[in-house]
Amino acid sequence: MAGNLIILTGSSGFIGKNFKSKLDDVVQLDQHNCWQFLREFKEWNKVSLILHQGAISSTIETNINKIHKWNVDYTLLLFEFAIKYGIPVKYASSASVYGN
Repeated sequence: MAGNLIILTGSSGFIGKNFKSKLDDVVQLDQHNCWQFLREFKEWNKVSLILHQGAISSTIETNINKIHKWNVDYTLLLFEFAIKYGIPVKYASSASVYGN
């Protein structure tokens, strides 16, 4: 049975900051701790929701490897954990509305 812990990615971004101001019992992830968190976290059974707000949303970022690392690789790995442990994910990012 899942607990009531919420994982919030992008906690230092505009959307994430607004979310975390309204949440209790939240694990805040940003670019400084997110990869390490996925490698080391062992209490997935306590997680009831993942709010994935983290992405590179800059429309002028030209480093495709950086964009892929944060917007694709990290998201896929996070979603793999969500699927494995049956955790719902809510995804929103201003990056999700740009491009084709």
